[in-house]
Amino acid sequence: MTAMFYWYAWTISIIGYFFLQKISLRLRLLLFTGVSMSTYSVSFWNTEQHFYLHIGMLGAFGLLFWTGRKREWTQHFWPFVLSLGYTSVQLFFIVNPVWLELPGIQLGLIGVIILLKYFCPDTEGLIGMWLFMNAIGTLSSHLILSLYSQDELLFNDQVLLLALKGVLILMIFYGVAHLKNRNKKR
Repeated sequence: MTAMFYWYAWTISIIGYFFLQKISLRLRLLLFTGVSMSTYSVSFWNTEQHFYLHIGMLGAFGLLFWTGRKREWTQHFWPFVLSLGYTSVQLFFIVNPVWLELPGIQLGLIGVIILLKYFCPDTEGLIGMWLFMNAIGTLSSHLILSLYSQDELLFNDQVLLLALKGVLILMIFYGVAHLKNRNKKR
């Protein structure tokens, strides 16, 4: 799992450094991947502190990306509403883990990212919504599971890996859209 995390993080860093045109988005993305790689395997904390560190990091960077552009006040409700859906899907996969072994899960992640594009058209907002949705959804899943003394069922590395997969898919969509716009100008 660690090798996959670093592979995704370095791929996002390379895409962000060489292909993002907007400097503020590039710097935020590089800061996010740098901090997440630095804190991924911190071993001197206990598991719960490590979990809250990463949830706080996802939430803080989600807010940083989300507030990068001015939005209508009604759009600020979507990350909270969608995090409830994230919580329900995460709890469903915890109760029925056999669904995680199906090959269509990655396609489902791409489908969720495409649905998010309808709520927020810009890449910076999508990254922010995705990270914030992961943070709030995982935190609420953790709180629900801790009511039943089952909070050890959430794994920190899986949450961070899913967040990076979503950001990588968003970067691929950004690249395809940028390529389409360049071809239209010719």
